[in-house]
Amino acid sequence: MNRASNTGLMTIRLTRDNRFPAAGVEVQLTDGNKIYNTVTDQNGRASFNVETPPFYTSQIVSPAAQPFTQVNILISAPGYVSVRVVNLMVFPLTETTFTQNMILLAGSPSGSVRTVVIPTHHLARTPLGELPQAPEREAAPIPTVAETDDEGNVYNRRVIVPEYITVHMGPPSSDAQNITVPYLYYLKSVASSEIYPTWPTEALKANILAQNTLALNRIYTEWYRSQGYPFQITSSPAYDQYYVHDAGIFDTVSVLVDELFDQYISRPNDFAPIYSEYCDGVIATCDGMTQWGTVSLARQGMDALEILRYYYGQNIELRTAEVVQVIPDSYPGELSEGSTGADVTALQTRLNRIAINYPAIPFIRQIDGVYDAGTENAVRAFQQSFGLPATGVTDENTWYRIIYIYTAVTRLAELTSEGERPVSDAFPGRNLTIGTRGIDVLRMQYYLRVISEADPNIPATMIDGVFDVDTRDAVYAFQRDYGLVPTGVIDEATWNKIVNAYYYVLANAEVSEPYPGEPLSRGSQGASVLFIQTALNAVSQHVPEIPSVADDGIFGPETERAVRAFQSYYGLTVDGIVGPETWRLLALEMGTSRDIDEPAKG
Repeated sequence: MNRASNTGLMTIRLTRDNRFPAAGVEVQLTDGNKIYNTVTDQNGRASFNVETPPFYTSQIVSPAAQPFTQVNILISAPGYVSVRVVNLMVFPLTETTFTQNMILLAGSPSGSVRTVVIPTHHLARTPLGELPQAPEREAAPIPTVAETDDEGNVYNRRVIVPEYITVHMGPPSSDAQNITVPYLYYLKSVASSEIYPTWPTEALKANILAQNTLALNRIYTEWYRSQGYPFQITSSPAYDQYYVHDAGIFDTVSVLVDELFDQYISRPNDFAPIYSEYCDGVIATCDGMTQWGTVSLARQGMDALEILRYYYGQNIELRTAEVVQVIPDSYPGELSEGSTGADVTALQTRLNRIAINYPAIPFIRQIDGVYDAGTENAVRAFQQSFGLPATGVTDENTWYRIIYIYTAVTRLAELTSEGERPVSDAFPGRNLTIGTRGIDVLRMQYYLRVISEADPNIPATMIDGVFDVDTRDAVYAFQRDYGLVPTGVIDEATWNKIVNAYYYVLANAEVSEPYPGEPLSRGSQGASVLFIQTALNAVSQHVPEIPSVADDGIFGPETERAVRAFQSYYGLTVDGIVGPETWRLLALEMGTSRDIDEPAKG
């Protein structure tokens, strides 16, 4: 190839049966004034040197003329459908490759010609005012203070790079075609259609990483699947990013995509791909990365990660996604009372986060992977809130609707996402005080409830994720009892003391589970009943007067008889009902062997 700064290379690669090189095929190239003819070689390749605008025209914003030459190609061979390609782009010092599989004429009329029209490069398109605009997205109300929930981890999600991706060739609700293509080709087409291949390497890398992250975000959040669409992403830049089917692929882009396709942008302690919003920065502006801006920063000596941090924040990092053959369907099958496992944990986590924005949905007190009565009630309330049949059973429609609303309230499909982070007892980095809502509050209320069962000086508080006056009073009492300055605010010192006290109580003394707030009797079901049964069975091992029971979470006649026997043996009122006193003694007798130092009291 002549490496003059005003010359590029156009290469055609042809196959038969999607695998064998198509040799001897006639290829004609027209660049407006001249016509060139050749045939493909034994490797199915034909190449043309093409005169282009000077190299510098692709390095400046809004040049007077397009920085590329557009060529037309005609491909023909006896027995095959001819292919006419219009407006392929050739840049200086760059090789553009157009790949096509030859189709037999069998079943097609003689002289058939398939025409492929390549749209104008996205950076050379009309002003934004003439582009289709995306409508306002349906989204849940967002708290005015961004939550930093540390319970946001969804255990059954993986960040994956699929072998294939299905693209809807238009806006989501249009009747456009769905096309399934190799993911690597998809990413190469997006990059070749949205950025100039002659840009500095670090600018190209930054753009490709942003493009890849945005696509992986759509896959990870199941953004379209959760809305009932049978595709992962659209070709519309008004909604996603600019994909052109049958586009010519630039050599510089192809090499970098092969290097970077499994890397994506995330935030610290958050494995989710961010919604890496970007725009050209000239015709359109946005809160994320500007494509032309990456060129300037690369020229200043920044590498790709430094460029990305300039736009998305200094704390972002690159992670590696898992490469898989197919995109797994996250729906695990119907979940209902009695179901257990990681899928139930994911469901409970999402519902509790949604409940912060939708108070009609009750919080699930324990995220434990057990689909109990509390989980069923939360699912039923969610279904009622969003117009689904209120069965309390998580069917496919409910599962994907929960994912969609969860994605909306956590902003996972937006640049300002609060993200998903692993569960941790570490201080969340902000004080909790009156008016604070969220999973952090929910956790502290739960821990304080456990502690209050062992320490009568601390009042019990509702476990609802809302830091109200009662929660403040419980915090104040805890601080007073445990040698802290009583402020009623959970700062880092108070947070850590509550966590330590919680685990000490579980391990050493008074209670291994907080009283659920209402008496349990025949007919009750769920995790609290399961705890009663577990405690009864533990006690029955050394008190033969108390019969063992099936630990099935159902308060039936056997459980009632065992409760009566327990009450009789320990001198309680014998009514077969587990109220606060019976619960407290059951928990005490059950005991535990965990060895944790007692937190010092004042």
